[in-house]
Amino acid sequence: MEHNAFADALDKYFVGLPEGVAEVAAGTPSFVGGESMIRTDGSGLAHVAVGLAAPSLGAGHAQVHALGVLQALLGSTGAHGGGAGAARLGPQGHSRIARSIHNDAHSFIHSLAAFALPYSDAGLLGVAGAAADHEAGRLVDVMVGFVKDAAALPISDAELARAKAAYKLRLAAGAETAEGARDDLGAQLLLAGKRTALGETLKAVDAVSAAQVQAVAKAALASKPAIASIGSLVTMPRYDVVASLLK
Repeated sequence: MEHNAFADALDKYFVGLPEGVAEVAAGTPSFVGGESMIRTDGSGLAHVAVGLAAPSLGAGHAQVHALGVLQALLGSTGAHGGGAGAARLGPQGHSRIARSIHNDAHSFIHSLAAFALPYSDAGLLGVAGAAADHEAGRLVDVMVGFVKDAAALPISDAELARAKAAYKLRLAAGAETAEGARDDLGAQLLLAGKRTALGETLKAVDAVSAAQVQAVAKAALASKPAIASIGSLVTMPRYDVVASLLK
């Protein structure tokens, strides 16, 4: 894009905005849950994401890093067309989702991944996946199961160590790109008001305990879910049913 065109767009959309920092009024929830469904014709894939409230960047290093470790603990798989053969290798291959996909009961899943998104005033923890349209209901059951197990099942020392290693690898790899360094700088300024060296960040990750990771999962389950789905969704359960399954 040419500079003049970019500058004109900034003038058009941003010059008229009020000055100052917007603040959320006291007591106003920044995450309220909800549902968005897009129904399509045909017999393709159903894509579903279930999100729950999670620590924001304002919650501090301990909770934010516990959220990151929890995402790595849950992990992901990239199995296409069903089956475990295409499960992603590497650190994520040891995650709960990646290990579980070797279970024949989960062979219908096309893809599945945990996500964690801490923002300045709110955070989001969840699982997104895809399966054949007629398997949307089963997919939701599996997704809910992973989140509930994260809050209830013990985390072994080896499992915690692998999740920390995967999370630290992601942080270190991200810092090597201009985009990643920019995002890290913004997050650090929101967390502590100053730039924190990567080495200090990795030490903070090492200090995360299994109890802190499970506390994030338990707090998430106490919130209302946000559910997004697309497909024919003939077997997709109602919002209130999914919410009850998470309790």
